[in-house]
Amino acid sequence: MRMFLLIATLATLSMSTIARADMITYVQGSLPTAAYTHQDASVRNDLGQTTAKNNSARILVGGLSGASFRGLMSFNLVDIPTNAIVNSISLRMRYEADTATSPSVGGVQPVVLRSINNTFSESTATWDNTFGSSMTLGTTNLSTVNIDPEGAGFTTFASTSDFVSLAQTAVTNGSPLNFAIFAPNADAQTPRNIFRFFSNNDGTAANRPELSVDFTATPVPEPSSIMLVAGGLALAAYRRRRATHK
Repeated sequence: MRMFLLIATLATLSMSTIARADMITYVQGSLPTAAYTHQDASVRNDLGQTTAKNNSARILVGGLSGASFRGLMSFNLVDIPTNAIVNSISLRMRYEADTATSPSVGGVQPVVLRSINNTFSESTATWDNTFGSSMTLGTTNLSTVNIDPEGAGFTTFASTSDFVSLAQTAVTNGSPLNFAIFAPNADAQTPRNIFRFFSNNDGTAANRPELSVDFTATPVPEPSSIMLVAGGLALAAYRRRRATHK
């Protein structure tokens, strides 16, 4: 019984800290450091082999003259340990009104995040080398916002169980978090119906996409604590042997 109590006490002391919740935010050129970068791009299906707005300050999503515009996003979840548990995740984005000569169809409409099965390069992404062949648009809405393409402001794709699950897989595998921005009611629509989101290339950091992840990190025992446990167990074993041979 004493041996059991000793082991339990030393095991408790061996942890340098208890498991704790933490929050990390990703913004290109700003958070968590000025060196952080992520990938985002726009592609369109009527120009299958042509880059659309891949290095532009805007991500275009929706429909125009029967063509589909979709956004692609990829975040490296640096500084989150692979053994962490993701509690929640959200994406905050700024958007502006479509002020073309023939403006977009007005009215609040859904814009959704969907998973994609691969990463991409924003400098080379096209419809054909993403949705047309190697990349597939998921069928489950990760998160949905309802906005007006003629409106302007900030919107947040809120945390959902599916969004958390996708992020958890990326954290556990140490891989990028990849998803698309898709407007189901505007996709391939003939009347102009374009949502204009600010991208990672906008000149002002506060306008760029902001991904926030709340997670719980499992602490790792410090070497000194491990040695304390080992020493305690050795001492207990020594005392037990002495008591046996008396």
